[in-house]
Amino acid sequence: AVVSTQSTGCGAKKQITKIDASSVTVHDLQVLLETTTFHGFPIVADEQLNIVVGYISRNDLTHGLRCARDRHIDLVNASRVFLDGNVFQRSVSMSGGPISVSLVKFVNLDPICVEPKTPLAHAIDMF
Repeated sequence: AVVSTQSTGCGAKKQITKIDASSVTVHDLQVLLETTTFHGFPIVADEQLNIVVGYISRNDLTHGLRCARDRHIDLVNASRVFLDGNVFQRSVSMSGGPISVSLVKFVNLDPICVEPKTPLAHAIDMF
């Protein structure tokens, strides 16, 4: 799944919605914004290992998509959106298909740190 929701485990009832940094589309992000009320989303580089490479707030994601639409008239729902600069640079040379855009400048790449004894529920509330 490009945008997936996972149970937090450990008997917790909350779920985390994460965005795959390399295979999300404009449509996926629009649906995410329309169907959730989260303040932000972790961005993962590896769906299997759940390696977090950044975080994007709801406001930044909304603003980034608006800017991308204003800048690129040919942006369509199937356009790929990259949230990881390394993946975007490798994919820029690909031809065919709809235009791709990078929203890397809207992503907070600073690591999110919590103390080891922080309850999981508190860490999840950050999102």
